[in-house]
Amino acid sequence: MKPFSRNLPKGGSYPEKRPIHKAVGLIFLGGLAYLVMRSFQEWGSDAALGYLLAAFSLLVLLWPSHYFAERKLNALIADRPDDSICTFARSFDRRKVDPWVIRAVYNDLQNIMNRAEGPFPIRASDNLWKDLFIDEDDVDLDMAEILPQLIGRCSKNMEDNPYYGRVHTVEDLVLFFNALPLDSSSELHKNVV
Repeated sequence: MKPFSRNLPKGGSYPEKRPIHKAVGLIFLGGLAYLVMRSFQEWGSDAALGYLLAAFSLLVLLWPSHYFAERKLNALIADRPDDSICTFARSFDRRKVDPWVIRAVYNDLQNIMNRAEGPFPIRASDNLWKDLFIDEDDVDLDMAEILPQLIGRCSKNMEDNPYYGRVHTVEDLVLFFNALPLDSSSELHKNVV
């Protein structure tokens, strides 16, 4: 059997992830700076002090969640210095799980994680929401639409999948896509010997 998982065809492209909260934060800070400058000019320093206090309160409330998520992800990276696609693939029984599915899920999760430092050391046991902080819409909308076509699986009747509604970990995600029936019109699996 020829190794075909590394020759996975180029599939759906995800839009480049630009954190929306940073853009909204910059717009908010710009507007706040404008209000502070106007209040100094028109109303005096008491109004400006109120705006600054409101901005500081919002910063104190919103900043820790992002900070702690980044700390947890960096701790995972530090704990797994040698993890790679090979480590990830070895956590599955490849006689039961299609290597196309393993590789495609790994690649898509790398796209979603989008780390500047390099590939994120994903493990099958990672919880998608609590460990990796992945937005459920990235899985439900993006992956569910693009991945089945990429791996030659039929995406109709996903509700019949035994893993439907039970995806919490990366392993569950791989098993969900592996449980989809092969698409008879796909050329992907016809040339594998």
